[in-house]
Amino acid sequence: MNDEAPVVVTDVTKKFRSASAVRSVSWSPRRGEVTALVGLNGAGKSTLMRIMTGLIKPTQGSVTVPAEQGQRPLSAMIEAPALFTGLTVRHNLRIHRILTGADPDDVASVAALTRIEHVMSRRIRALSQGYRQRVAIAVALLGSPAALLLDEPTNALDPEATAHLRVMIRRIADRGTA
Repeated sequence: MNDEAPVVVTDVTKKFRSASAVRSVSWSPRRGEVTALVGLNGAGKSTLMRIMTGLIKPTQGSVTVPAEQGQRPLSAMIEAPALFTGLTVRHNLRIHRILTGADPDDVASVAALTRIEHVMSRRIRALSQGYRQRVAIAVALLGSPAALLLDEPTNALDPEATAHLRVMIRRIADRGTA
């Protein structure tokens, strides 16, 4: 495991017209560390995650994601997950596995980790919101990312799934993911 931070955020600011959504944020998570980004609605948490993943550009500052040998450097589940609702869970995971370059064995591994094996043959649109959330988390886990960003991961999860998510996040961090 490389000791280098999997993501380095340096003095990031994002302005939308005259409003600052993110102001002078610097941060570099440590491997194996779980960090919670807490703030009021509209505080800029999702905006910061979008900047970190390259979905939007900062007004100033930079984000560096060092390349990892054989490992997905950064993965995220931010707000509305990118799932193909007309396809089955299995097909969604296979498509995302190919897009991320993850190992074929990752599909079964992340399905077991997120406890979605029994819904693999169901179409996404037929799933409850809680199961859609689990599938989105499974997609984010493909390729064993060095850093994993989860934006409000407990949305729509029942209490048991929320408790399992906390344990799962700790297990992933114990493997060295930030």
